[in-house]
Amino acid sequence: MSKTYKILFADDEKSVRMAARVALEKAGYEVLLAKDGREALELVKSNEIAVSVLDIKMPEIDGLTLLQKIKEEFEDRVMVIMVSAYNDMSTTIKAMKLGAYDFLVKPIDIDNLLYIVEKSLATQSLLLATKKTDKTERPGIVIEKSEKMHEIYKLIGRISDSDVTVLITGESGVGKEVIARALHDNSSRSERCFLAVNCTAIPLNLIESELFGHEKGAFTGAQGTKIGKFELANGGTLLLDEIGDMDIEVQAKLLRVLQEREIVRIGSNQPIKVDIRILAATNKNLLEAIREGKFREDLYHRLKVIHLHMPPLRERKVDIPILADYFVKSYNLQYQSPVQGVSKLAVDKLLQYSWPGNIRELKNVMESALAVCRDIEILPDHINLPVDPLAAAGNMLLKTGDSLEEVIRIECEKLLSEEASDIFDRIIGRAEFAVIRTALDKFTGNQVKTSAVLGINRNTLRSKMEKYKLFPGTEEDSK
Repeated sequence: MSKTYKILFADDEKSVRMAARVALEKAGYEVLLAKDGREALELVKSNEIAVSVLDIKMPEIDGLTLLQKIKEEFEDRVMVIMVSAYNDMSTTIKAMKLGAYDFLVKPIDIDNLLYIVEKSLATQSLLLATKKTDKTERPGIVIEKSEKMHEIYKLIGRISDSDVTVLITGESGVGKEVIARALHDNSSRSERCFLAVNCTAIPLNLIESELFGHEKGAFTGAQGTKIGKFELANGGTLLLDEIGDMDIEVQAKLLRVLQEREIVRIGSNQPIKVDIRILAATNKNLLEAIREGKFREDLYHRLKVIHLHMPPLRERKVDIPILADYFVKSYNLQYQSPVQGVSKLAVDKLLQYSWPGNIRELKNVMESALAVCRDIEILPDHINLPVDPLAAAGNMLLKTGDSLEEVIRIECEKLLSEEASDIFDRIIGRAEFAVIRTALDKFTGNQVKTSAVLGINRNTLRSKMEKYKLFPGTEEDSK
């Protein structure tokens, strides 16, 4: 790496500055340090800085204000990487909106910092060579802090200001509409209409009329002209929720709208131009629906210009205490309750549950807890949770020594006997994940012992560990 690149590192903590200097100079960069925002701005103005690494919270001038000043004056001649101990959605997306190249969370992984700096320099060279300015940004308001959600915030920041079509996928209750609203609220269309249409809530014989509108007399019962959702959302954003359940014939008409940006009301031959951004959301596997002939492949590719997948709550449990506290405070306003928060023991109880209903289920549980709580904080007894099939499966496995397949079969039969056949396939995967994780925890990651108690061979275990992203910190199975 050439030593001609100058890197500015600004942070009010001396130890952080010194550690960064050592690593960056070792990598071959010339490093300038600043202890506050004002000093950092002066260094940028008086030196040919290639990359600035800025802490969000600094004396004199905060990092976001400094970022804005740098991008206004220097554009992509100075690439900016933001750093913060907090990775909440609004801060992350605001940084991306203002032009940050990336956003790192403390404590800083030095190897990752070096990689991002090198990548930003490569991007800078390309931008300057083609004389293009990347202005993909914008913010919204969600509160989760997991790394998976942090990456989603950054993506929202990059794409919210464009009119690119986005397909949002994820299980029911993960917050797909919240993300859609964040995309709209942080776009240039934010002052215009946001409409969400649930494709499963409209009867099949009415969905065309609801989406495209109809003229008077177009069909029996059409006593007047009806404006459809596409026209109502003109200038704004339309979310087609549960798009995977849309009738195949309506899909063909939707494809035409996406391609031509015009609609035709039922009973009319007059096309109507619409200036609209379309977002779609589903909990279905659309590729599987395509194979079954239930979803158009051309529509799938037209919707999935950008694919944004929302992880289930069980895969980002660090968000559970934050969300629980958020819901308690929100309901406090509604119920005028004296409850001030959630106790540690109650949080522990929440963390032990697998949340098949995701954020929606957590929200309902916290509302119920607040309604019965008469203390200053939510206690475990206030939290009413159903029997967790994942925990039950894990406990059965370790108590009885049954094979993995047998445990899953028994748990599924229980659910089926309770008339829950619609979740048969899903519970297989969830139970399998739970019992493997439980066994790995019990044997501190030892794959020999884990595979033995599960009744499967090690190759199968490793395959399933990769599938469910189970990577325990200790492994002594080779001994």
